[in-house]
Amino acid sequence: MCAPYGALYDFLHFPKDDRCFRKITFCDVETGEVYTDLMEIYVLELGKLPTEDRNESGIIR
Repeated sequence: MCAPYGALYDFLHFPKDDRCFRKITFCDVETGEVYTDLMEIYVLELGKLPTEDRNESGIIR
């Protein structure tokens, strides 16, 4: 059973790229090996969504 956590940001938490959605997992910083798939963080940066998708029907597809 996975314990997901979601976050909606109305600011740019990752300003250096234009990706609006991320799945973040826990991993070893040296090897990149994923520690567990039982805990994940999903991030949606609303400010990076294309203008035509900045409404409820555009976000929920």
